[in-house]
Amino acid sequence: MTTAMLAAAQDNKRLTRRKPFFRMVRIVLASRTSHSVPPFDISDEGIGLILDFEIKRGTSAKLAFPLSLGPENQVDIEVTAVCTHSHLSGKAGGFKTGMQFLNPPSRVIEALKAFMDL
Repeated sequence: MTTAMLAAAQDNKRLTRRKPFFRMVRIVLASRTSHSVPPFDISDEGIGLILDFEIKRGTSAKLAFPLSLGPENQVDIEVTAVCTHSHLSGKAGGFKTGMQFLNPPSRVIEALKAFMDL
């Protein structure tokens, strides 16, 4: 993802369609701390997570999660992402955090597009 695309995503968080998503996501920060966190939605460009802690805009992390494309077709996604926003939400019970995927491999792009079309 280019800097211009990231800036556009920060200004308009709904550039692409989103879909509810409820499979746990492993997030690994630069400090190598790993957390298993719940998501709330996903698009082919990023994912929304609920964190117990706030991370700053621009922070990058590695994400890993299973993506089900059918009864017997699960793809294990591993991708780097950058935080576009993070704010405390009492309703969500934590920090609603938007993570934008950075240069995902083609197999990840294809899997995300297939998931969005289900």
